[in-house]
Amino acid sequence: MIARQDFTVSTLSLDALTRIISKRPQPRVDTEVARFSAHAIANHLIFLILTVSDANIAGRHSAAISLFHNVEDALDCFGAVSLIAGAAEQWANGDLRANQAAMLYEGRLGGIKLSTGEAVIDYRKRLRSHFQQYEHCTPNLIDWDLYPYFSCDDIKKLFNKEIDCDIRSEIKVNPGDRLLSQNANRIGDYLAAFTLEFSRLAEMGYENFLEVNIKLKNELKEMIIKMENKTIRQIKAVYLELLPPETHNPRIQHPDNPAMMMDLNLTSTMGGEA
Repeated sequence: MIARQDFTVSTLSLDALTRIISKRPQPRVDTEVARFSAHAIANHLIFLILTVSDANIAGRHSAAISLFHNVEDALDCFGAVSLIAGAAEQWANGDLRANQAAMLYEGRLGGIKLSTGEAVIDYRKRLRSHFQQYEHCTPNLIDWDLYPYFSCDDIKKLFNKEIDCDIRSEIKVNPGDRLLSQNANRIGDYLAAFTLEFSRLAEMGYENFLEVNIKLKNELKEMIIKMENKTIRQIKAVYLELLPPETHNPRIQHPDNPAMMMDLNLTSTMGGEA
């Protein structure tokens, strides 16, 4: 099963962000258009994060991933309208695309680096390019709903070392009635890393508001520190693998003892429903 704690910090941070956004604060750009645009986009971002999380936990992994590019676009638009004079007016008139928005505000990120040492600016460029492969109905997207099927007898034989671990499996399509825990955890990693980025950007964009709302400022800062610590320990940069972990390196449990687990280096074959 998916580790629910993977989502806890992100959820708490969203609570803090929701309380900030509900105040309809003025961002650094001191215009009414910027205030309204930042509020509307930030609200949309929260909806996207919650929708991705709900779909992921429900086992609808491809649907969750199909929204990743939308999530990144919305973050770039929020960064631009809250930090760059004139961007909100362009966005409100439909004249500002997400890739243009990204180029406008990226300079404000300065020399900020990830725990891997990679510059945040470079990471965001690579991330936008990476998620383009999930924009349309491609095999890379649908692969996140696939899982290997092993019979109970074969699993027992694997644990008893009666057959080689390089067993061939049948690949099935998940109709959404089961959680593919390894895929779900990987998507959860992305959501946590993204929520951290959103929180940092909100901290920058609403800096003046937070300076006079110390309780909200401290609450958001505390959540950012917790997420940074988690990112440094576990997540780092998140691009998602071309081969989902559930089909590439599945983890199986013993039918009679769920505490016994084994990671497989899988050679799989497509097959029909068993």
